[in-house]
Parts: sequence; structure tokens; C-alpha cells
Amino acid sequence: MIIPFIIIALISLMIHVMEPVKEIVLDRLNGKITYPKTFIDKEHRTIEFDSLHVYRTLTTSGDFAITGKKIFIKDRKFNYTWTLKSNECLEYWSFMVWYMDKNRPLPLGTAFNEYRLQDFERRKAEGFSKPLFPGTFHTPERTPSQHRQRKEIGGW
Repeated sequence: MIIPFIIIALISLMIHVMEPVKEIVLDRLNGKITYPKTFIDKEHRTIEFDSLHVYRTLTTSGDFAITGKKIFIKDRKFNYTWTLKSNECLEYWSFMVWYMDKNRPLPLGTAFNEYRLQDFERRKAEGFSKPLFPGTFHTPERTPSQHRQRKEIGGW
């Protein structure tokens, strides 16, 4: 009686061990995103960020009560969809869009602090082009003087 449960547990353990690492690699300067490989695929797929199709859904329980939100990202080229699984999926997607827009400053937070000056100088040399992706969120520069320079040179 216990043998089927042991077999199921061993198969589940094998699948868990063999399952590939799920990581998304964002290439800001080239505008590409590399998304996780599936169980069957042998390699990650890399596509243009602006070719993704993104949509949001609400999740419900058995009695149709709203239990949360999910964001689905679809790669139309390979007909593959993956889900952003996070309690703050909209904030996560906003962060991805902000980061992938190479004409905007790097997102807020300490992770990018050592790269902010280099990124500012790169954007300044390019003339502070308008953002690639429209958005309603405010993207301030690190310092007020940098913000003034952006307004003077780029006009935004």
C-alpha cells in the first residue's frame, strides 16, 4: 500500500532536482530579455523586450472571490507564456519597464548606486533622449543638478 506513495514521492523529487533554474535576465542597453527555459527546452530564450505581450488577470477562489492578481508575459515568437508570481506583480512589472528603458535613470534603491553616475554620463552623451516606453511614474535623477541638466539638454 505504501509503495505507490514512495514512487510518487521519488518522481516528484526527481522532477524538482532536474527542474531548471528560473531566472529572468534583463539586458538594458540592448533591449533584450532572457527568460527561463522550460522543463523540455535545453536553453534560455532571448527576445526583444518591446516584442513581449503582457496582460493582467485576477485570480479567484472556488466561490469566485477575488484572491489576487497575476501578470502573464507572452513571447509570441516561440508561443510561450510565463507568469510573474509575486504579491506585488504590478510593482515588479513597473520596475522591469523602468529598468529596461535605457533613456530613463536607473530605478530607485541601493542596488544600482555604484552605476548611477556612469549611466547618467552615458545618457548625457546621448543627449538625454525621450523615454522609450511611455509611463506616468516620475523618474527622478539622483541629484537636483543632474535633474536640471536633463531638463536643459533633453527637455523632459
